[in-house]
Amino acid sequence: MHRPPTPATRHDLLAPALRDVRAVVFDTDGVITDSARVHAAAWKAAFDAYLRAHPPEDP
Repeated sequence: MHRPPTPATRHDLLAPALRDVRAVVFDTDGVITDSARVHAAAWKAAFDAYLRAHPPEDP
């Protein structure tokens, strides 16, 4: 019969760096920060630089 791990067992399965973690906050695009605006600016900068270095050919 399989029993779920006890809290002590789950703690032992964690990587040592995670054993003292009590909470984690995940930002899901715009909940805590305006990450959508930051992502858009980063992608624009990346594509602008790429397109300057590799301009599209005219058909």
